Order: sequence, then C-alpha cells, then structure tokens
Amino acid sequence: MVEPSPFDRPIARWKRLSTYLLSLPIRLWWRTLSIRIAPSFRRLVEGPGPFIIALWHCELFVIAEIHRRIARDRPLAAMVSSSRDGEWLAELLRQLGICSVRGSSRRNALHAYVEALRHLRRGWDLAITPDGPVGPSCRCKLGSIRLALESSLPIAAVSIRCGAALRLSSWDRMWLPLPFSRVSVDFSYLEPEELARLPDADAQRRLLEQRLSGTFDS
Repeated sequence: MVEPSPFDRPIARWKRLSTYLLSLPIRLWWRTLSIRIAPSFRRLVEGPGPFIIALWHCELFVIAEIHRRIARDRPLAAMVSSSRDGEWLAELLRQLGICSVRGSSRRNALHAYVEALRHLRRGWDLAITPDGPVGPSCRCKLGSIRLALESSLPIAAVSIRCGAALRLSSWDRMWLPLPFSRVSVDFSYLEPEELARLPDADAQRRLLEQRLSGTFDS
C-alpha cells in the first residue's frame, strides 16, 4: 500500500475503512481471472521502463492486476479526477498499492501534468485513460501524448477484452469481467519520435485512438 499524496485532502477514517473493506473482495476477484497477456507487452513491461500505459476508461478495472502480474517490482501511478468522487477512488487505489496523480483536463490540469512527469522521471509507470474522466467515450484528449513527448517515454496503447463481463450504465459503459472469466491483453507501441513526426496534435490524437481501438484487429 502506498502513502497518501501530500496534495490529497485528509480523508475521514470511516472512508478509509470503507475503501479498505472494498479492496479485499476486489483483490480476491482479480485473483480469479485468467489473464492472457501478449508476449510483446510482457517483454515491454519487464524491461527497464518506465512507460505510459494508455487505455480506454471502460477497460480500467483490471489494469492494476495486469501490471501486478508482470511488473510486480515497479511502482504504478494512475491519473485520478480531483473531484470528490475521485477522493474515494484515490483512497481505494492507495489500498490496492497504486499512487494517484490527482487532476484532469478540466481541473488542476497543470498540477496533474507536473506530478505525472515527476513520477515518470522517478521510474514509475503511469496509467492514463485518454477519454477520462467524463468522456466522450473512446475519444482521446492530448494529455498522454504531451507526457510522452515531454518525457521522451513510449506509450503502450493497451486493449483489454474479456470473455464474460457485466457492463455498467455509466458514461463509458465500463465492463467488469466476471469472476473466473478469461481476459486478453494486447497493445500497440507508440514511440515519442513517431508522434513527433506527425503534422499536428489532431493527427497525434487520431493515431492514438486508432491504436487503442484497433489493436486486436491488427
């Protein structure tokens, strides 16, 4: 379990206890999943690192368990909204061993960007959902691209599919893989040099969207 960020507001003890109790069945749930990880992604994560993990918000639920299985010794940070709902998620992630970088394209964007760069430069992997925290679903914002260009680190555009899942009624229609179901993980590798060669930010955004949405079709 990681320490709280000094930028987070203190959280009430009952909230901390609630998130701790919630983290226990989530850990158990994750352990039941049969996760098949593309060998090329495993080699990337097991390398010297760090790198940026980009994935759609609807696929977010199991990324921490995927990272734990193949990069247990390297810490993971994740972008989390600075809203009040984000406080709960940040504390839950802390209980699950993930550091939260608080902010989004709408709130505390500069602070989130600086903190994300700081974690990357300290050797942390960073998970980011380019369409989060409020959508539109499967439409990229530019945060992950700017971080890759500034840090000179690659983006792993991750695609996650599962055999059986519940779909929530949230804006992203997030899916939750059923216990004991099969989960497949594939990815497309984006070097910052490849992004820098494109003519403008819109072309960079479209390329990342294509990689995130089409990995399993390639």
